[in-house]
Amino acid sequence: MPAKSVEQHSSLLSAPILMVENLNDGLCYVKLAQSIANAKVLPDLAWLKAVPLRYDIAPGGGHTLSGLFAYHKARSDRLGAAIADSDCRYPGSAHGGTALALVKEAEAKPVSPLLEAHVLDVRTIENCIPRAEIRSIAKEMDPVQAQRFEQIEKQFSTSSHWKFVPIKSGVRCFELSQNSAESIFWTEICGKRTCTSGAQCAKKRDCSSYVVPPLSDQILARAVRRSDFFSVTERCADNVADTWRRLVILLYSVFCGSERITVL
Repeated sequence: MPAKSVEQHSSLLSAPILMVENLNDGLCYVKLAQSIANAKVLPDLAWLKAVPLRYDIAPGGGHTLSGLFAYHKARSDRLGAAIADSDCRYPGSAHGGTALALVKEAEAKPVSPLLEAHVLDVRTIENCIPRAEIRSIAKEMDPVQAQRFEQIEKQFSTSSHWKFVPIKSGVRCFELSQNSAESIFWTEICGKRTCTSGAQCAKKRDCSSYVVPPLSDQILARAVRRSDFFSVTERCADNVADTWRRLVILLYSVFCGSERITVL
């Protein structure tokens, strides 16, 4: 049978499908993998910069990502992978609902030989974006964002807890000195509440005092819109190198190749 006929009638020869929570997530994962390969921060993977990636991004929405995976698993006509962040909030915490549902679906019998499910061991996708890139974006946005990022980096750049930092929401004073495991974790890092008992807020949303300042929720969107690769330095890999490595290997394993390579 001619290769062209096979290409036209078999969806297995379509570009592999990258299932993610939203479009920007998918664009970010691909751009991050390519940026890491080109920056040579993981020297043994630098040769991958010459390998093209071929993919179709399928945004599934947070709570529906597992359903999208189940749909393609049942069809059994596409190669691909689904990626979600873990939403882990402190060391040893359970994965969030999206990640748990995805893993449950991936492990349900029969297991698909065509699809992979991967959970990144970071709180959010922003924790994976190189810090040099976030710094550049923050400075581009306004002085307040730039100052906030400098404070966050000063607090956590040498810490093993960068992957747990709530970059978009920050940590409020209200969240300290409580009985939950997450509160105990942040209290150990940031200290106890400094407000007097009579001045303590009754609800989290009423607290305007941040011990870890929040950054704009537009960091991800701005990062993927930039035309160049991410700014990546060796220091950016601190505490996320293993996460980066697993992501690069996954993407270049599943999504490598041009159309001609796939068909042949």
